[in-house]
Amino acid sequence: MGELRLIKPDGTDITFHADDTVTIVKQPRRMEQCDICLKLALEAEGTAYRNDQQETITWLCHQCAALQ
Repeated sequence: MGELRLIKPDGTDITFHADDTVTIVKQPRRMEQCDICLKLALEAEGTAYRNDQQETITWLCHQCAALQ
């Protein structure tokens, strides 16, 4: 048997190992609000459009970015 890994939206990473042990790691994840649908999503799953100074102008979730 292998491992089962669950990653919750709040950054909690839970791994169930084959030897019946469980590892829980809390890692903060940054959430952003989509500028089109206004829903919250993980920053890493979206697309940021930036200006020359690397400031975020618009951030789109993966679903809205796919429609563009």
